[in-house]
Amino acid sequence: MRIFLSALCLSFLLSFAHASVPVPYAGKVSIDGKNFHGQLKLMFAIYTASNDMVWDSGGSAIEVPVSNGRYLVLLGGQGMRPLPASLFHENDELYVGVYADLPNDNVGQVKLGELQRITAQPYALVAEMAKSADTVKAGAITTAQLNEQILKYLKP
Repeated sequence: MRIFLSALCLSFLLSFAHASVPVPYAGKVSIDGKNFHGQLKLMFAIYTASNDMVWDSGGSAIEVPVSNGRYLVLLGGQGMRPLPASLFHENDELYVGVYADLPNDNVGQVKLGELQRITAQPYALVAEMAKSADTVKAGAITTAQLNEQILKYLKP
């Protein structure tokens, strides 16, 4: 069975500066040249440029409705493992891998297509959030108010 996956839209939007805000991901699946329609069990992983996995969706696949080959999921949501708070701060180049348990093939989880590079949008939003730091008045936040993940970025 020939499997084809193309990224319909790799749109990563971070609407809040919160650790585990789910990130939208849209894709397309066709089998033997025909757009898939129905339910698929999908798993996701995020990799660095050196192919090190830095996040996966968790131990079990999630049910995703697919219409005319297209699907939309929220990475880090929909029952998946949350995205790490520092994911886009610590990695300049990230890729998404999609894995599916296709119906009637008795193979189990298979990788759909090549890894898809994460676009610059989450990085641009992280930079925009950093610019807002200029509007915080001196003394408004003390180190006692910060969690350990933030403190590790501060100079001693």
